[in-house]
Amino acid sequence: DCQGLVHGPGFHAEPRALLRGLGLRVYEFDHLAGESQPFAAHATGRYASPVLDVDEGWESVLDALRRRSPKFTRTTLAKERKLEREHGELRYVHDARDPAVLATLMRWKSAQYRRTGRGDRFAHPWISGLVRRLLQTTAPGGA
Repeated sequence: DCQGLVHGPGFHAEPRALLRGLGLRVYEFDHLAGESQPFAAHATGRYASPVLDVDEGWESVLDALRRRSPKFTRTTLAKERKLEREHGELRYVHDARDPAVLATLMRWKSAQYRRTGRGDRFAHPWISGLVRRLLQTTAPGGA
């Protein structure tokens, strides 16, 4: 996941003035989207985002993960098996548009937020509404 401003082309803002205008004292982020964001200059570190190269197929991805992170891979695969036992067969669907699937994902994520003591973003109607509207977005680049 990543954070960033959602805005139209040509938008420019001074970060402190923007925060004041929004009634915020702080904008906390850990994965800032795009270098052009007004907040990029305030990042405390820069790290590559994790990306999986699936050109050689899923098994080659698993082989590489097993070599690099054997414990993580074993734990993740065990979680996958548990999820399948509890909820049935898992499958990957690219660009899924089913509102029921999104609702399930949001419910799971809300439970995780509460379990880990984080603020539940989906408890805010404007965030839930925005995510549901974005599900229906088909424009290139998600705009």
